Amino acid sequence: MSKVSKVVGSGLLAGMLLVGPAAVNAADVTIGADVASSYVWRGITINEDAVIQPSVLVEHDSGFALEVWANFDLGDDDGAFAERQFSEINFDISYTLDLDVASVTLGYIEYMFPGDGDISVDEDGGASGVAAADRDIYVSVGTEVVGLGIDLTLYQGASSSDATYIVLAADYGYEVIDNLTLGINGSIAWGGKGATASGDDGMHDYLIGLTADYEVMEGLEVGLFANYVGSLDSDVLPDEAVREDFVGGLGVYYTF
Repeated sequence: MSKVSKVVGSGLLAGMLLVGPAAVNAADVTIGADVASSYVWRGITINEDAVIQPSVLVEHDSGFALEVWANFDLGDDDGAFAERQFSEINFDISYTLDLDVASVTLGYIEYMFPGDGDISVDEDGGASGVAAADRDIYVSVGTEVVGLGIDLTLYQGASSSDATYIVLAADYGYEVIDNLTLGINGSIAWGGKGATASGDDGMHDYLIGLTADYEVMEGLEVGLFANYVGSLDSDVLPDEAVREDFVGGLGVYYTF
């Protein structure tokens, strides 16, 4: 999820256009969407029903990137959401510096909830919702070791909740036949008091995932994913907040 104010996002795109065709050609644009069995974020089940999550990502050769991501609820999760409406729209602006041994990314995310009221988690961790701030700044360091991608990311809330969330993630992909890549990924996370469903800090959630991506044609990719999520400490992430421990789905993305 990524976010930024619409003003900043529009300014970035306008800047690319003003510099001329060379700058536009130096940018990649990826549009697509995931259809998922439920919406799970940082281990917490936001919506137990199926969702569609479209996104647009613009990446410039300079290292700047802008992403707009949204969540569209196909079901109301027993009345927690309005059915067939957008409940979340996120804006993410970032800058990545590629070094010899690693890459460093600095970014800003803004979370917007256009639905009926703010999304929240009750004190028992059972409701649908998120426990993070509506704005995050983050720094991520990534590297690759013998084909294994490793990323360490720190998110810091930039609003009143002052939430801190740190996640260590790894992924590996292997092209089994032409254009078909199978992958495995996983992550473990620590949450500060403002970022957890319970209000306690400590080890928060984990994820283990499998992916299968097929390049249909140049720029067009279709993928399947299956994720298993869980709580690392039930005092920090109560079991009641993990209403769905399995999330599966299909994604279609086109880059030009």
